[in-house]
Amino acid sequence: REKVLDKEGEQVRDENGRTLFMEKDIPPYESEVKGYSHEEQLDLAEDMLLRSGAHIMNDVANGAFYSPSRDEIHLPPKEAFPELAGYYSTALHELGHWTGHPSRLNRDMGNGFGSEGYAKAELRAEMASVYLSMDLGIPFNPTNHAAYTQSWLRVLKNDKMAFHKAAKDAQDIADYVKDLVK
Repeated sequence: REKVLDKEGEQVRDENGRTLFMEKDIPPYESEVKGYSHEEQLDLAEDMLLRSGAHIMNDVANGAFYSPSRDEIHLPPKEAFPELAGYYSTALHELGHWTGHPSRLNRDMGNGFGSEGYAKAELRAEMASVYLSMDLGIPFNPTNHAAYTQSWLRVLKNDKMAFHKAAKDAQDIADYVKDLVK
């Protein structure tokens, strides 16, 4: 809005003495920050995986896992995922496990499937995947990871600080990966 001015540059008022205004169109918003297209976001994720130095193989039909003894990440081929974002979310999750190797962040890799240690490791890797996905602008689908929820809830129920510890560790994982690929 702009004040209405007369020929002498004085404010024009109505019969009640209120200043008159003229409505103006709002100019369109133009961001000063360049965003990335969906394809560019996926390229950034691919670059992150490549530059991490992780040994990643697309050699399994179902599931994905990190092998601590071989220091390898095994994933299905990209074509096996309905959306590429799902592939990268899964790959970033496994990269979270990869950072636990003694030559990296030297984290407890958990125990057998279903154990509390396993649930803790899964929670950290999943949170790190979410943090990295958010940084890259890659959407993730939380329903894909619902299978882990029961074991996470058991851990959280047994240790009231478990969430905070997991969040801190997940941030450390994400920071470590980002430092590798700057």
